[in-house]
This record gives sequence, C-alpha cells and structure tokens, in this order.
Amino acid sequence: MPAKILVVDDEPDLEPLICQKFRRNIRHKEIEFFFANNGLEALSQLESQPDIDIVLTDINMPQMDGLTLLTNLSEQYPSIRSIIISAYGDMDNIRAAMNRGAFDFLTKPLNLQDLEITTNKTLRHVEQMKEGLQKERLAQQAQCELLKNLQKEVAERQRVQEALRDSERKLTQFLEAVPVGVFVIDASGKTYYANQTAQQLLGQGIAPEATVSQLPEVYQAYFEGTAHLYPTTQQPLIQALNGERSTANNIEIHQGDKIIPLEVWATPIFDEQGKVVYAIAAFQDITERKNTEKLLAEYNRTLEIQVQHRTQELSQALDYLKATQEELIQSEKMAALGQLVAGVAHEINTPLGAIHSSIGNIADFFTHNLEQLPHFLDNLSQERQQDFFALISQQNQRTDTLSSKEKRQIKKDLKHQLEAHSINNADSLASILVNIGVWDDINPLLPLLKDPDSPTILKTVYELMSVQKSTRTIATATERAAKVVFALKKYARYDFLGEKVKANITEGIETVLTLYHNQIKHNVEVRRNYEDLPPLLCYPDELNQVWTNLLHNSLQAMDYQGTLEIDVIKQETNVLVSITDSGRGIPPGIMPKIFKPFFTTKAAGEGSGLGLDIVKKIIEKHQGTISVNSVPGQTTFTVSLPLELNDRYGN
Repeated sequence: MPAKILVVDDEPDLEPLICQKFRRNIRHKEIEFFFANNGLEALSQLESQPDIDIVLTDINMPQMDGLTLLTNLSEQYPSIRSIIISAYGDMDNIRAAMNRGAFDFLTKPLNLQDLEITTNKTLRHVEQMKEGLQKERLAQQAQCELLKNLQKEVAERQRVQEALRDSERKLTQFLEAVPVGVFVIDASGKTYYANQTAQQLLGQGIAPEATVSQLPEVYQAYFEGTAHLYPTTQQPLIQALNGERSTANNIEIHQGDKIIPLEVWATPIFDEQGKVVYAIAAFQDITERKNTEKLLAEYNRTLEIQVQHRTQELSQALDYLKATQEELIQSEKMAALGQLVAGVAHEINTPLGAIHSSIGNIADFFTHNLEQLPHFLDNLSQERQQDFFALISQQNQRTDTLSSKEKRQIKKDLKHQLEAHSINNADSLASILVNIGVWDDINPLLPLLKDPDSPTILKTVYELMSVQKSTRTIATATERAAKVVFALKKYARYDFLGEKVKANITEGIETVLTLYHNQIKHNVEVRRNYEDLPPLLCYPDELNQVWTNLLHNSLQAMDYQGTLEIDVIKQETNVLVSITDSGRGIPPGIMPKIFKPFFTTKAAGEGSGLGLDIVKKIIEKHQGTISVNSVPGQTTFTVSLPLELNDRYGN
C-alpha cells in the first residue's frame, strides 16, 4: 500500500515539480500525492482521505495559513506527521510551527534534493510509528482476549459452585421431607447425618461423639419385647459398615413410658475403589403394623372357638384391615424406597465426587497461576503468543481419545521426530505434546519447540486445558445428579387427595428405571419398545408402585444380570405394558399363588408377601388386568389398562 502525502501550497508550479521529482516512486506506487491550495482545502481532502501519512504545507496561504492548519492537524489527526515550508531565515514562523507539532521543516527556495531526503526520513518515522502502534494494538487485543477468557472461567466456576450449593440444598430439603427416618454414619462409626423424622423417632438429635456401638445406649434402642439393649453385632448399621445390606423389624425405641417399634433397612455406600465410606439406614414407626399383627394373631388363635360368637367383631376387624390397606400400600412403597437408598446414594455420591475433584483442580490452577499468567503472556513474543493460542484452539476442537498403548506409541514417534530436529528434552516434550493432543504434525510447531521456553509454554497450555476439561466434567456430573434427585423426588411424593390425573405411562416407568440405574447399569441390558400414547387418566403414584414391584422382582429373578425388555403399546382401547426378564422363571407349582396376600418365596425379613397382591389391587382399581407367562429364561408380566376409565368407579 503506497504512502500518502498531502501537499498544501498556493504556488501552481510546485505540483508538477514534485510529480517530476518523485515520478519513479509514483510509477512504482510507492508514494501517492494529493494537492491543496490552502488550509481549508487540505482539511477537506483529509475528510475524504483520513489515512494521509504526511502533510507538506507552506505557511503563508490565503483563507487558512499553514500555522492554523498545523493546529487543526494536532487536534484532529494526531497521527499525521507534518513538514513546514518557510522562507529562509524566517525562524519565528519555523519555531511557531515546530511548537504546534511540525515534524520537520524546509526553506524556500525549495531544494528538491532536501525535499526527497526529508520526505524519506519522515516516511521512515511514520512507518516505525505505525509498526509500534500495531504491536501495541495486538498486545492490548491479546491481553483483552485473555482477560475475557479468564473472566468467563471465573464466572463459570462461580456458576458451578452455586449450582452445587443449590443441588446440595435441594438434596437436604428432599431428605428432610422424606416421611421416613434417614440416619447416616461414616466409616469410623461417627454419626454423620439424621433428618428431622429420624430425630423425632429417636427422641433426640445427633450425638456426634458417640460410636456406632454406643448408639443403642444413646438412643435407648432395645431388642423387641425385652429389657436388653439391642445387640451390637446385630445392628443393621454395623452390618452395613461390613459391606452387607440388612433389614430388622425387632428394634424398639424407649422414650420414657412410650415404646416405638421400628423397621430398619441399612445398606453400605461404597466409593469408587469399592471401600465402604458411609452406612445409611432408613426406618419408620411400625406401631400400627405391630398392632395389626397382634390383632391378626389373636384372631387366628380364637377364631375356631369363637366363630359363632365373634362374627360381629370379625366383621369390625375386616373393616379395620380395609382401613389400613392404604397404609400397607404406603409401607410397601417405603420398603421399596429403602431398598433403593444405597443405589440412589451411590448415583448421587459419584457425580458429587467428580464435581468436588474438578473444582479442586480449577481452584488449584487459579491459586498457583492467576497472578503469574498476565506476566507470562506479556513476556511472550508475538510469534510465541500466536503458537500459545493456536494450541489452545486446536485442543478445544479435538474430540478423539487414545488408549494408553496408542499414547505410548505416539510418544515414541514424537520423541524420534524431536531428536531428528536436534531438540533438547525430547522425551519430556513428547510427553507434554501427547497430553495436550498434538500428535498429527509437529512441523508448524518446530519454531516453538526449539524455543528455550517451550517446556513452560506447553505446560501452561496443558494446565489451561485441564481447567477446561474440569468445567466439562462438572457440567456432566451436575446434570446426572439433578436427574437422579428429580426422579427420587417424583417417586417419593404421595398423593393425599387420591384423585385421578392425566399422566404419561412411559415417564413413570422411566422414573423407576432411573432409581434402579445403579443396579442395572453394569450387567443388565434394558430394551425399550415404547409407542407414542396419549396421557392416561390414572393414579400415577400407585402405578409407579406397580412398575417398582414388577421391575424389582424381575431384577431379583435374574440376579441383576441379563436382559430386561419393556414394551408399551396400544391395543384397541387398552394400553398394554409388558415386562420380560431372562431370569430363572416361576415354577408351575407356585404360579397360582403368586398374587395371594402374604405369599412369598423370599427368606424371612426380605419380603412381606404383599407386593404382587397390592399390584393386582392397584391394577383392578384402574379397571385393568395383570397376567403372567413364565418358562425358564423368560418371564413376562403383562398389565392391561383401559385408555378411558368407567365413570361408575369414580375417584
């Protein structure tokens, strides 16, 4: 691009002289001249040509003289350099011009040789000034870009921390709202957490200094029907610390004259290495259940003797049992929830651990590097800054990953390439290049790699990439934890109004599958075949209990490994939900009994025998049916529900 010179003089002979003198520069497009007769014309020219480099101006001109023009140039165009032309010996005007910002001066009569020398000198100054301004702009631009990126990283970290705190608050709110007691101890046996329901049932708050073996004495926990404290070796929490799940319904809490029987489910919580880090227990007051069991036992003992005399009392007892049916349903739901606690806790603990680790990495980076980073970038040359930001941009675009074997081979190849170019520290540089994802072509990076500061530059690139990777890990972990908490909250809600609402069947099934994710993610293949169906008018909380019971039975039947297939289709005016597992199957001899109340094939304490009976009653409440087909290796439970409930059944 040619240099631009504006000549301001009212002598008409000056223009051809200048064009003749600089004809070669003009022909080679090295210099482009513009001409004006006075200061006003010069300012007008500058409005249309603001990129003028030099103004060559006379002092004495009509309308606006050269000194006035210099004043305007200093105010409006401070980057333009001016050369003043004055009569020989006119030192007053020359001094005034220099004071107003003139870069140099020439005297009349004008010596064209002096003009050429002065012009070239001024152009060199202008070029140096432009280069300096360009470097300054580039440095400021790079600094602004870095500060923007740092501000984004800091803002993202603050957002993630706030999201984590909000997630923890929501989890705490949920645990406090769960209508069962939740009690957690750490690996050393110290009390870690107890929700409000737990503290109410136990009669007091957390005893932080008590060990797990001292808990029965602290909370006055006795073996059912005795005056003996509950044995330490039989405590569900002790068994959970030993890595075993356990259930107990023979514990009583003594609060003065009041005795509260409890049913307790305890399970261990493992870390990623399979080590028990917490033990969690869920429990509830089963006073009514115990009273009911006592009544049933009393009825069974006296029924044959008093059958004729107690017909009316038996009728009242049956009415009482009907009244407690809903409580038994809720109790069964809480039992299922207790079985889910360990898996849900693991599903939440895993992303929380990832978030905690990632935040630690980010905090460590900013603690050790934030103050030094601007100084580090300022000390880089322009070429090294370009290499630095190019490496970061290249890594952000790379999505492929390598195995350890592939990384070792690439490192070996890179080391040979670096040694072939006589680059020092080839082994350590090859390791850093593999870690930051450079393994395709190192030729563009050879100037950087030969720089003595290359290890420091590459190490800084790697640390910034680690921060970016940590932010992505936090986002993924937060999304997973939120999904589990939402599913658990949705499952645990209880509809006290008992009214039918429109609900999506497949959403309810997916909610239960989310809660069972920890049990199925390793060895169970889930196949989903869902048709698009309209919302169904139903009792969604009760249907969720149906899916929970059927899915739980299927998973247990195949020992949590195999294939689980779920089909949801529309057949005429009904919705068919089929759950098929690849388990051992149901023996023909017990098939007619599986829907009968209190029938169970599980060991004592592992099942009440009410699960499928409650399932059948819930399906019948929805005017539907449930059937089962079973052979070894394939068992299918099919639930049929009408798309429209008959009004005569009401709410």
